[in-house]
Amino acid sequence: MPAPSKTSTYIDLATLMGRGFMAMMSAMAEDERLRIIKRTHEGRQIMRAKGVRMGRKPKLTPHQIKEVRQRIAKGSRRAALSRATASASARFHGSPPRFCVRTG
Repeated sequence: MPAPSKTSTYIDLATLMGRGFMAMMSAMAEDERLRIIKRTHEGRQIMRAKGVRMGRKPKLTPHQIKEVRQRIAKGSRRAALSRATASASARFHGSPPRFCVRTG
C-alpha cells in the first residue's frame, strides 16, 4: 500500500466502508452539536435564575432613561430630545452620539 500523499484522500467515499464511516462521523458530530446546544441552554437558564442580565450593555444610564421618558411624557419632540441626549451621552462617555432610546 503506497503512503498517502497530500492530494489523496484517506477515506474513499466511493466504497461502502468509506460512506459508512462518513455517516457514522456525521451522526457523532450532530449528536455533539445537540449536546452543546443543550448545555448552553441549561447554563443560560441557570444564569437568568440568578438574575444575570445577558446581552449588550445599555448605552444610557438608568438616570438618563428616566429623564428621557419624563421629557417625552411632557411632550418634547423626539428628534430634539435625541440630539440633546446624544450630545450629553457623548460628553459623558467620550464616544460618538449613536444610540437607541426605548420608550416602553
